[in-house]
Amino acid sequence: MAMRDWAESYDSDFIINTGDNFYISYDEDHEGVKSVNDPKWNRIWNGIYKGRLAEIVWYSVVGNHDWYGNVTAQVDYSLNYDERFFLPSTYYVRESYFGSKITKVAWIHIDTNIFYYEPLDPDKVNMLPQLKRFGWNTIKAIEDKLKWIEDRLIEQQNSTWIFVVGHHPLVAACAKKYYMGRLRLLFEKYRVDAYFAGHEHNLAIETAKDGQPVTYFLSGAGSKTFVGCNESDWGTPVGTLGFLHTILTEDKFTYEFIDSTTALDPKIVYTGSLTPRP
Repeated sequence: MAMRDWAESYDSDFIINTGDNFYISYDEDHEGVKSVNDPKWNRIWNGIYKGRLAEIVWYSVVGNHDWYGNVTAQVDYSLNYDERFFLPSTYYVRESYFGSKITKVAWIHIDTNIFYYEPLDPDKVNMLPQLKRFGWNTIKAIEDKLKWIEDRLIEQQNSTWIFVVGHHPLVAACAKKYYMGRLRLLFEKYRVDAYFAGHEHNLAIETAKDGQPVTYFLSGAGSKTFVGCNESDWGTPVGTLGFLHTILTEDKFTYEFIDSTTALDPKIVYTGSLTPRP
């Protein structure tokens, strides 16, 4: 309710959806979705979001819980049934232009699952059957995807703003997981403005500073909360539900973390702004 009201109040243009799109919601339920005809599309996607949230596009990535199900079905659903659930691939780039200066914005959406989990991590083991189908269960696959990301960043160097979206966070200590640190090196080398993620059920931020030009956002507290990434510049205590709201203009990116623990009384608990990449 709070997120819907916020979107309607600001006439939001779109949602950035950071993955884990379909959880288990009762004892006999399954992870992710099984097919494009899975009842969860209506029960969890079409049946939940109302008002402005049901009208605008949700630019999505996939999380580990999506990989436990049928990731291909989510892509197929986006391409053939409802492009409002926007997931044309697990890695994709979109560009937009706006304002009197025809300002270019690049959004690079990535699948971070192969970068986050060690080979023997139980979560990686659970994903392994699907990863093998794609040939993404090797170190070479990881290096190939890092190369793909770097190539896309090089292509977008003429953009005023560059944003990257993934499922797993790069805030502070969370960046130490497996290959995640390699992503930070790329983002900082190519002067990404911000990276958005979920996974950890918390709200947190690591702000840009001297020698580290990227702002790292964590917004994963929509429905449950746990301890977030250690050593973040700011984060909410366990028990705080909420979301991240942003406004982008040609010259300024403003962000605000919303505490929606009390749905009828949401409040801004942290705010800031960024200027375009140099």
